[in-house]
Amino acid sequence: MKWDKVHRQNYENKAFWHVHWLASARSLLHSAQVLEPRILELWENYQAHSKNKSIRLLPDYFQGPYFMLLAFAIENLFKAAIVRENSAGLKQQFKADRKFPKQLKEHDLVKLAKLAGFEFDTQEEDLLRRLTIHAIWAGRYPVPLNYRDSSGIEKFEDGKKYLISWFGGNDLERLKALIGNINEQLNHEIA
Repeated sequence: MKWDKVHRQNYENKAFWHVHWLASARSLLHSAQVLEPRILELWENYQAHSKNKSIRLLPDYFQGPYFMLLAFAIENLFKAAIVRENSAGLKQQFKADRKFPKQLKEHDLVKLAKLAGFEFDTQEEDLLRRLTIHAIWAGRYPVPLNYRDSSGIEKFEDGKKYLISWFGGNDLERLKALIGNINEQLNHEIA
């Protein structure tokens, strides 16, 4: 038996069938949900500390990983749509050069949103950009590879520059709404 051919076929079946991307997104979303109470507790602690400095700050163990998991989940939702719409072409491309397709290597959620056909407003772009930095570095490392990327300022689609280096307030509700909008626009059936 030619095992390379078997492994390649199994790889193609998984990589280029959108349901596998949706399954990964679902797992990541459910894992992130487990951390939500800790995020809320942390933010309430920050708020209480800002009003009363004698209240001791809680350690922040969960915020980076939480937003990283959400970023990876949304990345998978976008990639599921890209694979669903381009499965045959992606498979053909893979068969020709035996390399994972470039567009599926992308981690920039704004770029992936466009590739997936997701239409977003400035508020959603803000969340996508903030999540992107967590997917690329902030959820895993103390600093980005390039010091310039640590400024937390990015140029948006409207041509203006915005600060994207924080989460707080009503962001959890906004993120849930964003995920709902992604699922609705891209016709994903995911709980």
